[in-house]
Amino acid sequence: MIPRTLTLSGFLSYREPVTVDFTPITLACISGPNGAGKSTLLDAITWALFGQARQRGDGVINTAAEKATASVSFEFSYEENIYRVQRTRARGKSTTLEFQLRLPDGAWKPLTAGSVRETQTRIEETLRMDYDTFIHASFFLQGEADKFSRERPGKRKEVLGRILGLGVWETYREATAERRRAAEAEIDRLDGRMAEMRAEIAHEAAIAAQLREVEADIARLSEAAETQEALLREYARAQAALEQQRLLVGELEAQIGRLEASLTDLTARLAERETEHEKLQALLAREDAIRAAYQAWQRAREELSRWETQAEKFRALDEERQPLLRAIQAEEARHRETLAHLEQQARQAAEARQNLTAVEKDLAEAEAALSEIEKAIEAAKVAETRRDELTQRLSELAARRDRLKQEGNDFKARIARLESVTTPSCPLCGQPLTEAHKADILAQWQAQVDALRADYQAVNDEIKALRAEHAAAQSELARLPGLQKQARALAEHRGSLLNRRQALQETLEQWEKEGQTRLETLRRTLERGDFAREARTRLKALDDRLRELGYDPAAHAEARRAEEAARAAEAEWQALESARAVLQHLDRETADLRAQIQTLEAQLKPLRARHTEAYRQLQAAESQSPDTATAERKLADLRERIAELQKARGGLQQQAHLIAKYKHNLEELNARREAIARDVGRFKTLETAFGRNGIPSLLIEQALPLLEEEANRILERLTDGQMHVHFRTQAPYKDAKRKDMKETLDIIISDAYGQRDYESYSGGEAFRVDFAIRVALARLLAHRAGARLQTLVIDEGFGSQDAEGRQRLLEAIRAVQDDFAKILVITHIEELKEAFPARIEVRKTPRGSQVEVVLV
Repeated sequence: MIPRTLTLSGFLSYREPVTVDFTPITLACISGPNGAGKSTLLDAITWALFGQARQRGDGVINTAAEKATASVSFEFSYEENIYRVQRTRARGKSTTLEFQLRLPDGAWKPLTAGSVRETQTRIEETLRMDYDTFIHASFFLQGEADKFSRERPGKRKEVLGRILGLGVWETYREATAERRRAAEAEIDRLDGRMAEMRAEIAHEAAIAAQLREVEADIARLSEAAETQEALLREYARAQAALEQQRLLVGELEAQIGRLEASLTDLTARLAERETEHEKLQALLAREDAIRAAYQAWQRAREELSRWETQAEKFRALDEERQPLLRAIQAEEARHRETLAHLEQQARQAAEARQNLTAVEKDLAEAEAALSEIEKAIEAAKVAETRRDELTQRLSELAARRDRLKQEGNDFKARIARLESVTTPSCPLCGQPLTEAHKADILAQWQAQVDALRADYQAVNDEIKALRAEHAAAQSELARLPGLQKQARALAEHRGSLLNRRQALQETLEQWEKEGQTRLETLRRTLERGDFAREARTRLKALDDRLRELGYDPAAHAEARRAEEAARAAEAEWQALESARAVLQHLDRETADLRAQIQTLEAQLKPLRARHTEAYRQLQAAESQSPDTATAERKLADLRERIAELQKARGGLQQQAHLIAKYKHNLEELNARREAIARDVGRFKTLETAFGRNGIPSLLIEQALPLLEEEANRILERLTDGQMHVHFRTQAPYKDAKRKDMKETLDIIISDAYGQRDYESYSGGEAFRVDFAIRVALARLLAHRAGARLQTLVIDEGFGSQDAEGRQRLLEAIRAVQDDFAKILVITHIEELKEAFPARIEVRKTPRGSQVEVVLV
C-alpha cells in the first residue's frame, strides 16, 4: 500500500479542508510543534481505511468545524491498482464509507457494498489485512512502537500469524470441523435409522399372524352382509306399497286444505264488506251536521285570505327594511372592531413601556457578563500557549532524566564489576591494578554517580514543578470550550435584547403618533350613534308606512288556526258524496260472497269422508310394516367393520413390505456408516494439522529465522554490534514434573552483559529493539506473497535517543529505504528536519492545523 493523496476536513485538529500530496515523496519527515496535528495525519489514514483512531465516535469531529462533520479521503496504490477510500461522520449520525477503484480512463468504479460493515470487509480483503496487522507491521503509531514486543508471548505468535497471513489455516480448520460435525451428525442419523429398521424387523412374525386373522374375519363378515342385503330387498317391496297409500292420504289432505283456505278467505271478505256497509250507513245518518261544518270552513277560509293579503304587503315593506338594518349593523360592527383593535394597541403600548425598562436592565447585565467572559477567554488562550511550552520542556527533561538514569546505571554496573575483580590487572585499561589505583577509580566513579544522582534529582524536581504548572495550565485551558460556548450564548442573548428594545421603542412611537387620537374619536362616534345617517332616515320612513297598514300578526295566526281546525269538514263532505254511490255496489258483492261460501261447504263434505277411510287403511298397513331402519343399521355396521378390517389388512401388508425393504437396505446403510466413520477420522487429523499447533506453527518456525536474521542486521547498525535478538518458541513449564514444553514466543536480548529478557529493557535501548523487530516484520511482510505494505511510518522514538542513537536510527532508516516505496518519520526535534530530503510541515493556526510539503 503506497499513499498518493490524503484530504481531511473537520477531522480532529484539522478544521478546514487540507490535502497532502505524497506522490513526489520517498523519504520525508513530518515536523511541527507538539499539538500541531502531526500524528493526526496518521490517524486520518487508519480512520479512513479501518475506522480506527485515537478518538472514537463523534470524538473525531473538530468542535469548530462548520458543518460538525469529519471527512477523510485517502487515495493509495496497491498491486498495480489505484484505490480511494472516503469515510465521513456527521455529529449524532452514523458513519458513511465509500470504496472506489480508478479505471484506466481516469473514471472511478464504485466498490462500495450494501452496508458500512460489508464495505469495511471488502477493504480488508483487498489489502489482505486488518487494523491490528497494519499497525503491528509497518505503522509505528505514537505509543504503539512496542505493541508487538510488549504483547504476551502467546499473543505475539497470534500477531505474527496474522502478519504472515496464516489466518487462512484457521479458515481451513473451521471448514474441516464443520464437515466433521456434519459427518458425525450423519452417523447419528444413520444409527437412529438403522435402530428403527431393526425394531420393525423384530415384529415380522407378529404382523404375519395378524394378517391371517384379519383376512379370516373379512370373509366371515362379508357372508353375513350378503344375507342382510337379501332381507332388505324384501323389506323394500313391502315399503313401496305402503308409500302408495301415504301418497293417496296426502293428496286428499291437500285438496281439503285448498278448499278450506278458499272458504276462510271468502268468509273474511264477507266480514269486511259487512263492516264497510255499516260505516257508510252511519255516515249518511250525519248528513246535516257535516253540511253545517263544511259551510263554517268556507267562511274561515275567506277570513284567512284577507289576512294573507295584508301579510304580503307587510313582508314587502319589511324586505325593504332589512338591507337598511344590515347596513347600520355592519357600520356599527366595523367601528366596534376598529375600537377593539385600538384598545388592544393601547394595552400593548402600556406593556411595551414596562418591558422596555426590563429589557434595558437585562441588556446592561448581559454586556457586563460578556465583558467578563471575554477576559476569561483571553486568559485561557494565554494558558494554552504556556501549556504547549511546558509540554515541550517536559519532553526534553524526561529524555534528559532517562539519559542520566542510564548513565548512572552504567557507572553502578562498572563499580560492581570493579569491586568484584580479584585479578592483578584492570579489566578496563589493562594496567596493573593496585588497591590504591582501584580505590582511586572507585572514588572517581562514585563521584560521577553522586553528580549524576544530584543532576537526576534536580531534573526530577523541575519535572514535578513543571507538571504542577502544566496541570494548572491544562485546568485553565479546559475551561476554554465552556467559556467560548458561554460567550456565544451571551452574544446571541445581547443581540436578541437589542432587537427587542428597538421593537418596543418603535411600537411606543407609532401608538403615540397615531393610535391614541383615533381611539378617543371613535368612542365619541359610537356613543352618539353618528354613523349610517342615510340608512337611518330611510328606515324611519318605512316604519311609518308599516304602522299605517295596521297588520296584526296575532290576528293572522288566529285565523290560520281556525281554518286548520275546520279543514277536516272538507274530507267528511267528500266522503258523504261518495257513500251514496258505493252503498249499492256493496249490497251486490255481499250476496255473491254468501253464494260462493255455500258451494265450497258442499264440496268439502264428501272429501273429508274419503280422507277418513284412506287414513284408517294407512294406519293398519303401517302397524304391520317390517323394521327396515334396524336392518339397515345392522348392514351398515357390518360394512363399516369390513372396511375397518380391510384398512387394517392394508396397513399390515404395507408393514410387511417395508420389513422386506428394511432387510435389503440395512446392509447398505451399515456400509455407508463405516465409510463416513473413516471420513470422520480423516477430518480430525486435518483439524489437528490446520490448528495453531499444526501447519501454522511450523510456518512460524520457518519464518522466525528470517525475522531474527533481519532484526539483528538492523539492530547491529543501531547498537554498533553491541546487541542481538533471539526468538525462543518453546519454554519449560513451571511444574518441574512436566517433561513437555509449552508454546511461546519470548524475545531474548544479548548485550555486553549477557542475555536478558526484552521486558528488562527500557528507554532508548528498548526502542532500538522495537524498531529493529518492527522493520524486520515489515520487510518480511513486503517479501511474502499476498498482502504487501510498501510504506513505513514512524511516529515516535527520536526523543528517547541521545545524539548518537538518533544518528544510528537515521542510518538504519536510510539502510532500509530501498525496501519501501515511502518512509515517513514524525519528529518535533528541529535539528533532525534537515536530515530528510522532504518535509511535511504542520503548523497550528486559528483556523485549525495546516500542512505544507517542502521538497529540498
